[in-house]
Order: sequence, then C-alpha cells, then structure tokens
Amino acid sequence: MRVRVSLTPEGLAAETTAAGWPRDRRLWTGVAIDVLRATTSLTVALANGAARVVPCVTTGEALDLRARESGVLACGERDGRIVPGFDLGNSPLEYRPDRVGGRTLAFASTNGSRAMAATAGCGTRLLAAFVSAGAVCERIATARFVVLVCAGKVG
Repeated sequence: MRVRVSLTPEGLAAETTAAGWPRDRRLWTGVAIDVLRATTSLTVALANGAARVVPCVTTGEALDLRARESGVLACGERDGRIVPGFDLGNSPLEYRPDRVGGRTLAFASTNGSRAMAATAGCGTRLLAAFVSAGAVCERIATARFVVLVCAGKVG
C-alpha cells in the first residue's frame, strides 16, 4: 500500500505526479477528513438513508443543483452558520431519517466539501470522521493507493 497525505485539498494536485502512483485516479482510494462536522454529519446522513452526497465547493453550486434536480436538499454551512436558503446546516442532529431518507444532499461547507471535491475521480471515495474511523480503516486495509485529504481551515 502507498499512502499520501494532502494537508489541504489544494495540495492534492502535487500528488498526481508522485513517483510510483498511477495517473488514473480510478485506482486511488480518496479519503476526505473533516472529523468535527462535515464528514460526521454526512456519515450520519448516509446511515439515516440519504441516497447520495454531492460535494459543492460553493453555496451557489448547492442551490443550483437543488433548483435543477427534484428531491435535492441544499446542506452545509459557512463559518459554522447555516446558509440562508439552505435546507439543513452542518449538525449531525439535523440529518434525521425523516429529513434525508432517499434524498440527494448538495453539501457545501467552509472546509469539508472542498476536501470531498478534491477526491473526485478516485475509484473509491470515503468520508473519514471519528464515527466512521473503524469502517474507513477496514476499507483502506486492502487498497493499493490511498490519499488522505485533510479539510484544513480555509486552505
């Protein structure tokens, strides 16, 4: 197994040229890490039946996706506060089965959604949080190329 750590989402670009790494990201396992909020909230949302998560770097992307596709919820925060017009914020307690079951979540947060977006193209994409640590470790145990993308604090 080869493991690379990208301390910020922007740092992942340098990983594409690392010696011994395939250029085809479909062979990579991308792990987005934002343990205190984004990945915890989304892990809870998926456990509570959310159909899928679409990471959005900007709040406008999330609102646009909700406007284009039926059943999409705009979710996330900016600087810890719910975005005006969003359906849900960034607290795991908001992602109840009755709210997220079967729904697509267009998720835009200050830091976490950027880490998730950075793993686009990876064959396997995982959300790492304290609540999912065991499952993430199990999934990457047999992976060949693993890139850990830290959310950071606004870069």
